[in-house]
Amino acid sequence: KSGNLLWSKWLGPNIYSTPTVSNGKVFAVYPNALDSTFLITNKNLTKSNHFVLAAFDLKTGEIKWQAWVDEEVLAAPVACNDKVYMTSMAGSLYQFDLETGKQLHLIKSNVVTPPTVVDDFVFVSLVGDNNNKLQELAIFNAKDMKLISRVKQVAGQNQFAQFGMSAIDRMNYGVGRVTHYKGKNFTILGGKLFCFDNSGKISWQSILNNSKNIESYSRSSTPVIAGGKVIVNNGNKVQMYDPAQGKLIKEFSVNAELFADAIAYNGWIYTGTKKGKIISINTKDPSLTDWPTWSGNAAHNPVVR
Repeated sequence: KSGNLLWSKWLGPNIYSTPTVSNGKVFAVYPNALDSTFLITNKNLTKSNHFVLAAFDLKTGEIKWQAWVDEEVLAAPVACNDKVYMTSMAGSLYQFDLETGKQLHLIKSNVVTPPTVVDDFVFVSLVGDNNNKLQELAIFNAKDMKLISRVKQVAGQNQFAQFGMSAIDRMNYGVGRVTHYKGKNFTILGGKLFCFDNSGKISWQSILNNSKNIESYSRSSTPVIAGGKVIVNNGNKVQMYDPAQGKLIKEFSVNAELFADAIAYNGWIYTGTKKGKIISINTKDPSLTDWPTWSGNAAHNPVVR
């Protein structure tokens, strides 16, 4: 309330991810060296210990546990129930015990999105089997992290592979990230907004961008849920869709290319542009709220029951 500093930790010179908060802990990933060149050349560092996932006490900042990971986290760790998940820039999918930090599972499957955890399912996107320019939905079992299915019908261009990942890309990349809302899942791939159930069966799909130029597709496109609507960034527009049928309900045009995922709070939609500007839209609809941060909550698991 006062703005007084409660605690701080210096983690490194370049942190390209967002902290996660859940169950009285703060989770963050940081490099295991101050010099990025040192990470590559030092023989004491293996591919499995370039970075560290750490849990801090929310109130005191005390380190509760630390665990090795192979690369920078993609966007942020994800906390759900008694587990912490993360996708690394090396394409690895991790599952840790939230209380102890014990690594429970490590899946090296060319994962290119942060995970979304819904009940016993973990949704991510994987690089295509025979084409690394594609990415497709994959569903894992949260209990044993075994692959349940690859859903080739929910697929699109793998922008992660086709463009260099700048710092802002690392922090905001959301292509193929799944958002869950009342039994349905939503994601954006290949210029389309998909709605599907927990088995991957498609309910509907809406075309957002029919351009063949992949560079025109948004790289920050995690669907937002507010006021019972699906909100997405689409080029220079913020659009709202009906979650039941995928019909466009309303859109707001802005004079700039949007680049950051939107948030919704008390009838206002906030988002960012490629040139670093913040856009605020007064929708005059107070029901558009309760999505105050990236992924909707501090645990960064975009699930709305």
